[in-house]
Amino acid sequence: MKVVVLTPRSLAPVSRSIIEALKNRGATVMKLAPARVALDLNNGEPDMVKKYFTGGEPRGAIVRGIGTSKTKKIYTRLGVLSIFEECGTYLLNSRACLEVATNKALTSCKLIKHGVPTPRTILCEGFKAATEAYKNLGGDVVLKPLYGSKGIGIMRLTDEGFASNIFYNLDRLDEVFYIQRYVEHGNHDLRAMVLGDEVICSMKRINTTDLAQPWKTNVAIGAHGHSIDLSPELKEIAVKSAKAVGGEFIGVDIAETKDGPMVIEVNSVPGFSELQKTTSIDIAGRLADYFLAKLKR
Repeated sequence: MKVVVLTPRSLAPVSRSIIEALKNRGATVMKLAPARVALDLNNGEPDMVKKYFTGGEPRGAIVRGIGTSKTKKIYTRLGVLSIFEECGTYLLNSRACLEVATNKALTSCKLIKHGVPTPRTILCEGFKAATEAYKNLGGDVVLKPLYGSKGIGIMRLTDEGFASNIFYNLDRLDEVFYIQRYVEHGNHDLRAMVLGDEVICSMKRINTTDLAQPWKTNVAIGAHGHSIDLSPELKEIAVKSAKAVGGEFIGVDIAETKDGPMVIEVNSVPGFSELQKTTSIDIAGRLADYFLAKLKR
């Protein structure tokens, strides 16, 4: 069986582990970078179809990201995923899921609609609107890039003067504002890995390196993982979050607050290098088994 791993970084550890797991199960794996896709739209059938879909294969692709380029490139690549799906290719995760989960505002809306607890959030444009949002959210907020991951560009704002300066300069750069009320959760949060209808493993992420910003718990900036078994309530929240964004393989980040658990991030292209260190479960293997079983149906 021929399958695709769509990834901008095929040599990244997680991508390599997925590719190896698929090969070990007898699949022929094509590595395809989003930036390398070229479609001849004047043909009756796109160039990609002629090259890669002969005989109805590949029947499926695991999507490991569409890159972090400018918005127009992101939407172009989402369009390519649509063409994949129109050609009968099963995508894990789907184009619709990636479109929602890569946009933090859409993710927040889906979580709220599905009854998932999440911090109060305001999306707006312009310096004045951002300043008002800061005040309405209590003067202690987290400003996040609308698109982004790994904690890059996230900042906590607790001083009105400093916040106004940030909003003013970002507005001049034509940025939009995704502003979330800060919820206290110490120096840790929880990562749940959802596959299908279940949480297959989880960890507590603890920041012991950045004492100035202990609330930042991203592994990419130094947090460490410790094995933890989630309660049934937390597992239900994680699975509900994955379903809210239409995902099948999803990383859900949950903060334990005085007001109860709150989902603070949903990742449709979850990394799991740190999580793998905390569990005996072969995450890439479980993903490959799930994916290949779907293709055989």
